Amino acid sequence: MTAPAVDLAHEADFRLGPLLVRPSRRETGEGPARNLLEPRVMQVLVALARQPDDVVSRDDLIASCWAGRIVGDDAINNCVAKVRRVGEASGAFRIETIPRVGYRLTPVGGAIAAPTAPRAPDDGVLLAAVPFDNLSPDPELAYFSEGVTEEILHILSQRGGLKVIGRASSFQFRGPDKSIPRISRELGATHVLDGSARRSGRTVRISAQLIECAGQTTVWADRFDRELEDVLALQDEIAAAVADALHRTLVPGAVVALDPVVHDAYLRARGMILDLVAGPATLELLAEVTRRAPDFAPGWVAAADARLQVLAGTSADWRHVEGEAAERLLAEAGAAVARAQMLAPDAPDTLRIQLLMAPVCPDWTQLERSLLAARARWPNDAALLFDHGRLLLQVGRQTDAIPALAEAYRLDPLHAAAASAYASALRAADRTAEAVGLWTDLVRRFPSSPQPYFSLVFCLAGAGDWEAVDTWITPDRLARFPEDSERVRNVLFAVSARRQGGAEMRAQLIGLANMAAARSRLPLSFAAVLSEFCDLDWLYGILAATSFDDLRRPGGRLDAGDGSLEVLFLPEFQRLRSDPRFAHLCAKLGFASYWMETDRWPDCAKDVAAGYDFKAECARVSPA
Repeated sequence: MTAPAVDLAHEADFRLGPLLVRPSRRETGEGPARNLLEPRVMQVLVALARQPDDVVSRDDLIASCWAGRIVGDDAINNCVAKVRRVGEASGAFRIETIPRVGYRLTPVGGAIAAPTAPRAPDDGVLLAAVPFDNLSPDPELAYFSEGVTEEILHILSQRGGLKVIGRASSFQFRGPDKSIPRISRELGATHVLDGSARRSGRTVRISAQLIECAGQTTVWADRFDRELEDVLALQDEIAAAVADALHRTLVPGAVVALDPVVHDAYLRARGMILDLVAGPATLELLAEVTRRAPDFAPGWVAAADARLQVLAGTSADWRHVEGEAAERLLAEAGAAVARAQMLAPDAPDTLRIQLLMAPVCPDWTQLERSLLAARARWPNDAALLFDHGRLLLQVGRQTDAIPALAEAYRLDPLHAAAASAYASALRAADRTAEAVGLWTDLVRRFPSSPQPYFSLVFCLAGAGDWEAVDTWITPDRLARFPEDSERVRNVLFAVSARRQGGAEMRAQLIGLANMAAARSRLPLSFAAVLSEFCDLDWLYGILAATSFDDLRRPGGRLDAGDGSLEVLFLPEFQRLRSDPRFAHLCAKLGFASYWMETDRWPDCAKDVAAGYDFKAECARVSPA
């Protein structure tokens, strides 16, 4: 089989351990350590990295890097020598010469996000809408121009028939960073919608252009001058024009007329929510929106979203919020969701806010039915794909989760939570190297985000790669999470337990578990770690006496020590699942009823088959 050609312009960025490799830029390293390689040298590096730990023959190198042309030994040896020097200087990999055969690249430490041969491009269109530039003299109006872009993206993504990259990814490209080749390379976009907005008094001028990435040509461009009262209709008009330019047919939906002041308040509040900084000022703005525009469904969705964010942001554990204040905010959020549901029951955002209101352990069957119905209507909505993939991970269907999360990641590749969930699914499918590479990239992109960091460390510890763990658990990295100290302690303790083991650690674990169980209930992630070291009769005795009813009530939330429900199905906790009493724990969380109702069983049902009949045990312990 002929080795695939290395086309640097279309090769994705990747990592070899700590070393970032950008083939399209011919760069290795970051910041001051960045180096520029010769084109042929970069081609050889990519070809070798495609097959880590495997021997790549000289003939394969000639086919993939020299297009099969006759090449002297000196040319090949020279390129390989330069690649070897890159590995030696960075400490990221080694190059071994196999006499009379070829070469082998071996990553140092085993952590590698290796490139694959480029995927064949999709026939369809993938659109990225980047923030419109604010051309008004007042810099405070930047939120307005970005809000206009956000609303156009929102309209396009909800109407179906067009794949639109999520806001979390496309809105990272602003001002001088709006390079079409870079957007195409990092997001996989085929088209980019860009533009500008200028306000003068009660008039707004919006210029928009649709650019085809491959040829960097303008497919469509137009300019719109409107009174502020018409700005919502204008957003719909631009969205329809973009769709027409892409040879799509989208029927404009009904537009609710908003007073310009109300619209400004909504855009400002929505920006706070999307930037995860909702607070009292956000609630005040949305109170004005819902009072003056009571039939504007997005305003009610935002009102609920902001309250949920305030609750979640007050503490990692909702139960630490003062009772009356928490109950009031939760009741207000519920009323706002009910109003949005009455006004726009079929809108994706209405469904999404309902999901946020659901208990940690909802009616899993009904929830999945709602998600599947929404996905059938809006198949290209990245958030719905992410929501469904997360549900599948939580109920132990990791293999089924991969396609949904892979597509969500493709549509919104810079969305940290979606990418981390995809990495979790890859890890559960024994694709650990890919998961580590993805989490590594996320940690570098979002150094203050706890989720990818803790997931990376926990994954490396689970794989027993202690050298890599030590490179990540450092004081400077841990200092980035001062408000998440309980989670930091839990992760460090879990890592230490895996590394040390032994009777002393077992005694310490049992003591802490008894304290936790006496105080409230045993955190699920702690129970999973305990299962590796402790007597299962003792552990399942504690779990049998533990009530999880709070997780099945509206407003119930996991403790910081609980992690997430999917921790129960991670590969390294096979011993927890090897006991038939695991089915009883799953029944308490509502999983067993879901599996039996849908006949969609978790991956672990096959893994434990040699020890007991998982399906029969679920049937035995589930309520009639």
